[in-house]
Amino acid sequence: MAVPTNPYTSKDGSAFVQFSPGTEVYPIGSCWEAGDIPNPQPDSEPIQCFDEFRAYQTVGEKISPPGKITTTLTGLIESAVSWMETVKEAACPFSLFFTQSDCGRKNVFTNRERSYVLRNVRITDDPVSNVMMRDSDEESTHAFNVTAWPGRVDHRELTASSLTITGAPTAVVPDITACADRCAGECGPRIPLCENLIGGYLSVGAVAPDILLSRDRGATWTSPITTFPVSTGVVSNACIQVDKDTTRIVAVRNTDPAAAVGETQYSDDWGASWTSVAMGATASEGAIGGASMFFLDAEHGWICTDDGRVYFSSTGGTSWVDQTTALTASGAAVLNAIHFYDANIGVAVGAGNVLIQTADGGENWTTGTGPMAGDSLDAVHVFDSQRVIVGTDGASGTDGPLYMSYDGCVTWTEITEGLNPLVTDEVADVTFLPDGMTGFLVRNLSGATSGTVFKSIDGGWSWKSITTPTNTGLRSIYACNANLAFAAGSAAGPLSFVAQISG
Repeated sequence: MAVPTNPYTSKDGSAFVQFSPGTEVYPIGSCWEAGDIPNPQPDSEPIQCFDEFRAYQTVGEKISPPGKITTTLTGLIESAVSWMETVKEAACPFSLFFTQSDCGRKNVFTNRERSYVLRNVRITDDPVSNVMMRDSDEESTHAFNVTAWPGRVDHRELTASSLTITGAPTAVVPDITACADRCAGECGPRIPLCENLIGGYLSVGAVAPDILLSRDRGATWTSPITTFPVSTGVVSNACIQVDKDTTRIVAVRNTDPAAAVGETQYSDDWGASWTSVAMGATASEGAIGGASMFFLDAEHGWICTDDGRVYFSSTGGTSWVDQTTALTASGAAVLNAIHFYDANIGVAVGAGNVLIQTADGGENWTTGTGPMAGDSLDAVHVFDSQRVIVGTDGASGTDGPLYMSYDGCVTWTEITEGLNPLVTDEVADVTFLPDGMTGFLVRNLSGATSGTVFKSIDGGWSWKSITTPTNTGLRSIYACNANLAFAAGSAAGPLSFVAQISG
């Protein structure tokens, strides 16, 4: 490790509050201090029994959950109400952000370099001190003792670097995803986070399309060949755990020029062999992009298509059922992206501001209200039954390309903080971690030759750009954790492009 050259001190810190995820963030002000901010981790307790010699032997362990986070914020008392008093009076859980930076004003949220986020915070006590004294004049203070859900989410300053794609053909990469990680144990050896990466490939010439595969987090790549028809492309992949011994790759292609019906393929041996599965019976049907397919788990997977249909799989991609009400709800418009919060609540979006939604896993789809007439909706993430974020292509030339709904897609709020959007920008993909706070998106500027990665730590209200290597358009983003993600698209000409975002 290098010797620190510019370590932070307490003067570099600040704190912010947020009433609910995805809404405005407020600096609590100057003259505040925070106590230690712990991050309790799961603990283990040995499982023991007597052996034949009546001696204790440890035969296993049981894991206890992490405890709540507790800390204290203390500020000066003045005549004006403080933000901490405001959140106390609201009597609802809130979020706390502690940030550090050595440049710029501390009360500007996007100036952060390091951040520590506490979710579902509640005030447990708020003692006031030094209200009056007999013979001493001391500052009066108001302390707020808080508890928060575990664990603390730590964010670092991130940079993006392009990965060298060797041993594979050159093509646009419209999708990037990763397979699950695990610790070493009875299920097998350790699999590091995002060790196994899978990308789609748009075909180059009249050849069968490949996928892009790395088993070492992007250090080296191979290109297993699917048996899709020639001149098609793999536009979206999913990696699902079928059982403890089987990791399955599911791939969906775009439209076949020969007018074949929609098709997926799956492989249980890392692309060495593939099994083809028809999605439906419609000629020339296919998927559009990296977010066209979404698997919640092996028993819940969906695909949206360029004919306005949605297909569902409860068999890990070995069969598909047409959810027929989607076609009526979409009006047969092109559907670009689909995402589900759980097994019931989902949204699909597409061309012409089309948005369809379901509350029963797709048994019934209904037409919703899109955020911007004239735009194609290219990206969607569903946080819960009420909060949804959508990215558009900005084709209407009216407003920016990112919108949030807090009422189940009835009304929409344009998101601009940190994006500095132009009205014809495109948000091609957006994704969030399960905490609902940490998100990444890829944006392509109108008229520019390069896309940019952005990150949010507050549920999508504000975004901070990450310097991104030169490319000719980004199509997909996959988040591994708060400080590791991968983006994909195209480099100069038809070259392959995958970038690692880390810090």
